[in-house]
Amino acid sequence: MEEFPPLEPNIQDGTSYAHAHALARRIDMTFYPVTVLVAAVLLGLMGARSAPVLVGVLAALVAAVVALKLLTGRERPDGSSGDSFPSGHAAVAAYLAASLCLALGAAASGGRAPLPLPAALAAAAAAASGVWAAGVCWSRVGLRRHYASDVAAGAALGASAALIAFRAASGGPGG
Repeated sequence: MEEFPPLEPNIQDGTSYAHAHALARRIDMTFYPVTVLVAAVLLGLMGARSAPVLVGVLAALVAAVVALKLLTGRERPDGSSGDSFPSGHAAVAAYLAASLCLALGAAASGGRAPLPLPAALAAAAAAASGVWAAGVCWSRVGLRRHYASDVAAGAALGASAALIAFRAASGGPGG
């Protein structure tokens, strides 16, 4: 079992656990509203015909996360339950961020996305979604709801699901 450092100030950089915890809580509070916003933008970029694929793959991702949680029964670092592995927040955040990055890339390059975007705007939005997803992952560990390995596994599942969804929704190879 992984151990966490003591709840003491970090003398080197002047931050404390309390400040990090407060930041993690703020990031955690953004999860649901930003999830809805990113999903809406993603559906706008990909078009209404891709909605069943994107939602279907997301549902399959959530089902896989729940199944793995039941199979592994790993206790959370804070001891609150036995459903730590993998992180569902990390999986969904990575799925949405990676899907949005793929859709923005297609839109900026004149690919199959129905809405063309300037490359700089697409790059900025992709970077913002990546920063948000990384923040969600960090907050799960910072709040002691997950071990780093839970978050890494969830993010890997989410990013993989995004590749599958994008290929299927855009009619790419395998879709």
